Amino acid sequence: MTVSDFKQIINGKYKMTRQREIVFNAMNSKPHLHFTVEDILDIVHEVHPEIGVATIYRTLQIFIQTGIVQRLDLLNRRAYYEISEQKHYHMICLSCGAIVEVTDEATEEVLNMVKIKKQVLNDFRVVDCQIYFYGYCKNCQAIS
Repeated sequence: MTVSDFKQIINGKYKMTRQREIVFNAMNSKPHLHFTVEDILDIVHEVHPEIGVATIYRTLQIFIQTGIVQRLDLLNRRAYYEISEQKHYHMICLSCGAIVEVTDEATEEVLNMVKIKKQVLNDFRVVDCQIYFYGYCKNCQAIS
């Protein structure tokens, strides 16, 4: 996501603040990573130590509401955040905790299956979907 895309989304619903732009830039500097709040705080504090953890949490909530960021609630009960771009799924290693994104045509197949089944769920409107695959990465399989 570009900075101009970000500004357009935010300005449509929320005031553009310096702190929001700093948090976005911190996450966007490593766009394919999955961040904890602590990770974001560490990156932000490298240049802006005055920004507190409460600001990070509030900013992430706004980013989630506007669709800029997706929250991942994984098996280890930690929340991870990532810049929302292309719809994708995650494979999580149960041993080392590595997170691998699945972004191929399998994503479209899953979405099409939901659309077909939606006919059965006439009284239910799906607004989001998160699917996680749990197993063992190549490195952890070699160890065991």
